[in-house]
Amino acid sequence: MTMDNTIENLATYAPLGRSGLCVSPLCIGTMTFGNEEGWGSSEATARTLLARYLEAGGNFVDTADLYTGGDSERMLGKFMREMNNRDRLVLATKYTFNQFPEDPNAGGNSRKHLREALHASLQRLQTDYIDLYWMHTWDTMTPRRGSHEHLERPRAGRQDSLSRPERRARLVRRVCTDPC
Repeated sequence: MTMDNTIENLATYAPLGRSGLCVSPLCIGTMTFGNEEGWGSSEATARTLLARYLEAGGNFVDTADLYTGGDSERMLGKFMREMNNRDRLVLATKYTFNQFPEDPNAGGNSRKHLREALHASLQRLQTDYIDLYWMHTWDTMTPRRGSHEHLERPRAGRQDSLSRPERRARLVRRVCTDPC
């Protein structure tokens, strides 16, 4: 980045905190990939947006299990498979929200929901690992200490780095530091 905060090149990578990952200075958010809920981008538009971002050197992709009812993750999984580029990307996704209101345990930050949400995200994303797994927000049931304990220990090699909400500002600040 220059002194006027313009990004000249997405291929100027910087460390993502202490994760050991190097990411582009701009992460593409995919909240609007999919239009099953009556809004958002078509598959063709989403594919074009992602392709242009990657062509410009971007490598950091963010999504969440609830974005457009899971369509964002499904599209990304399809695109990564078609482009054969999963290993080049730093893939982040988030969990917390309940997509099945009739099931009181299908949301929140409990260990049970973390495990189930992670498994579902891996299936939608058509991958066997996620680089950064975020807690989308705090819930009102799970004690913060319990949430912290789940997030501090990666499970079964399926996610490489985990993050809690209050760490976001620090991570964003570090992304804009020394290039890799």
